Amino acid sequence: MLDETLSVAIVDDSDEIRALMSVVLQQELGIECVSVGCFTDLISQRSRILSSKVVILDIYMGPDQPDGVDIAGWLQRNEYQGKVVFLTGYGKGTPQVARALESGLDIFQKPLAVDELLSLLRPHLGRA
Repeated sequence: MLDETLSVAIVDDSDEIRALMSVVLQQELGIECVSVGCFTDLISQRSRILSSKVVILDIYMGPDQPDGVDIAGWLQRNEYQGKVVFLTGYGKGTPQVARALESGLDIFQKPLAVDELLSLLRPHLGRA
């Protein structure tokens, strides 16, 4: 049974990554996942995103989309109180990653192993 009081929002332009992370989190931690692939979908799921305990943001969301740093700013302006972490498949030399590093938020490299994902999230979800 899913714990609907605990949720993680996954904001990534890759359908495969969102699906895989959602399945892992549902099966391993029994939590609900809110999964969106673009800023428009994020806005349409605003209340669910803002009530999530953790938001996992892809740094680069694709062309003509705000990047993860822009979305983190949107979360802050909307008084999001949870944990925000970045995922990226790009190296530290890219402009998007450089901006993310300046934000001071945690950055994790894709692909992220299941054990890494679970240990990253457990403290923020009150799970040992």
